Amino acid sequence: MKRNDVGDLIVLYVEPGDQRADLFQTVGMQKKPVVIIPAGQTGVLQKPDDFTLLKYVKRQADLPIIFILPRGSQQAQLAARNGFPVYPSTDALQDALSIAQIAQMRTNHPNGTTRSANTSNMTRKGASTSPTPYPPRTTKVLGQTLSPQLPDEDNQEEQQGSHRTSQQFTPIPLSFLPEEDAEQQESFLSPYRTLFSDAKDNVQYSTGNIWSSIHDNIGDRNTGPLAPRNVGEESTPRTRSALDTGSAPSIEQGPALSVPTAPQTPSVAWISESDPIGERQEFAGVRQEQALPRQAPVWPLQPPIRFTGEGRSRLYILLSALMMVAIGTFLVLPRFLNGAASTPEINGHLVFTSSGQVSETSSQGIEDQITLDLTNLTVPTTGKALYAWLLGDKSANDPQTVLLGKLQINDGTAHLFYPGNAQHNNLLLTMSRVLVTEEDTTFPPIAPSPDQGTWRYYSEFSSTPINAPDNTKHFSFLDHLRHLLASDPTLEELELSGGLNNWLYNNTSKVKEWVDSTRQQWEETKDTDFVRRQLERTLQFLDGDTFVYQDIPQGVTLLVNERLARVGLINVTGPNQEPPDYLDHISHHLNGLLEAKPTSAIRQKITALTTTLGNVNQWLKQVRKDAQQIMKMTDDQMMQQGTLSVIDDMIANMNWAYSGQPDPSTNTVHEGVDWLHNQMQFLATLDITPREHQ
Repeated sequence: MKRNDVGDLIVLYVEPGDQRADLFQTVGMQKKPVVIIPAGQTGVLQKPDDFTLLKYVKRQADLPIIFILPRGSQQAQLAARNGFPVYPSTDALQDALSIAQIAQMRTNHPNGTTRSANTSNMTRKGASTSPTPYPPRTTKVLGQTLSPQLPDEDNQEEQQGSHRTSQQFTPIPLSFLPEEDAEQQESFLSPYRTLFSDAKDNVQYSTGNIWSSIHDNIGDRNTGPLAPRNVGEESTPRTRSALDTGSAPSIEQGPALSVPTAPQTPSVAWISESDPIGERQEFAGVRQEQALPRQAPVWPLQPPIRFTGEGRSRLYILLSALMMVAIGTFLVLPRFLNGAASTPEINGHLVFTSSGQVSETSSQGIEDQITLDLTNLTVPTTGKALYAWLLGDKSANDPQTVLLGKLQINDGTAHLFYPGNAQHNNLLLTMSRVLVTEEDTTFPPIAPSPDQGTWRYYSEFSSTPINAPDNTKHFSFLDHLRHLLASDPTLEELELSGGLNNWLYNNTSKVKEWVDSTRQQWEETKDTDFVRRQLERTLQFLDGDTFVYQDIPQGVTLLVNERLARVGLINVTGPNQEPPDYLDHISHHLNGLLEAKPTSAIRQKITALTTTLGNVNQWLKQVRKDAQQIMKMTDDQMMQQGTLSVIDDMIANMNWAYSGQPDPSTNTVHEGVDWLHNQMQFLATLDITPREHQ
């Protein structure tokens, strides 16, 4: 890894062979904004979890992190999805920095009468904010002394982009602007925010943890259900959209920006105190009215009310009722207040995460790592320290114990990352509790102290059966969670280890590969046999081996591993399909988690996941419909030009099912399986509270 200090920025060149831990440690030690330029196909920053953890490092270090990545690449999409500013080249970043510098000058000189001599140098030709195309530009260095080790493609891409009528922008991090005259700067930059739909993702936080970043994503995504559409109306240009090439949707450039002028002071009209009816008067040529306060009318005194015998009875009844209410309030309110006061404070969260070192024959690499964040910690006494432990189920005969590590407390907060063991074993499969103890530092403990007086913080997943009419198998919150993320009994009987979420992602990824390959082969060679083979594989994973023969000819030899296709992705027979498809099976366990009455944060996430499942189901069913149509064609029919529109529609729906569908009207995305797979893992989160309150 090469590090280059260019004055206001730190540039990190990530090379093949660099380790993720080394990169995160280097980033966390910086004091200035960091620009990361990854290598082409390096092993670092290739997986969603890499960017999720890097976002945590960014918030802990309280500094901006910027990426230089090719537009439309998978890394660029992952970086943007996690809120990192992404620029296609150093030229694009230099333009953003120039805009920030111009903003500073205009703020310091609002009248525009005095500017430094360097202003004309920064406002180069082609840097206009008008919507006209940029003229060709020459390659510039980043900052003052950036080493020219960048690939030539950056300059070529900028020259090509100079002829476009629209340009995709990334918001400028606020930390690049000076702190002086903050209010004036905010006023000047407010027009820019209309151009940057993801500006809120670039706000830097002084403190934070992985839990907050997880739930920020839910609010930033459009997880609403899809509007019904007529597939037959879709045309070839739509299917050849940005998603087919993997590029992100561009944001149209807005109108020319101008510095807002100070509002004129309005003229004031006043009313004389001697004018009882509010006579209008003018000042500075503007007429206004102001009503004078009127004196309240004086009402005549009423004679005292005298109650008759019937009135006295009603009065006594009313007074008795009020007295009973007062007594009830006196008895009940203290209990209510005591219950409210006893609600424990949440001191942090433990989140199970995945390394991605998965296997098709086990649950390894899934939920095999731990991220722990704690706040408002009580400092241990001298000679003692806090130790975090992961504990097995209470019901286990011999519960396992894993030492996560010793907590390093800084201003009452602590962060700990446990990378798992060498085998990447699924921790959620056997672990369900977390405990923090205060113990001696002289002899580090090898197990939690049995003296509960040393226990400080604790949490566990509920293993109590959920009281619901449809819970005939007496599942608990922990049971539903493990079926999704660790091991499902139905899948285990079919020799499929790893939980429902893992196999939904695995099989959807395979189907996407097969569907994507059909178009190129059809265009280049019109190889109808190849197209049929790929669609047979697709239908086998969509339907499942048990039901695929309704979509392919009898006697056809199945082309994929029978074990991997034993469960279909979608329902093709009805509500009683056995084994149940992945989408319906996952939806069942998400509903089970809701019946356990989880926290509002978990409930919000489950709602978003359920909506995404519905959208994915709609897209995959259209993929199946298109595949069925092509499979019924003869060779001559398949070679007709009209087949291309069906192939394009199938590819588009498959891309949406996997990556999500952009919504240009709101500049958001209806998410797909890739997002669903990443977010579902974070359901395995524990809220940690003080031990004495439990």
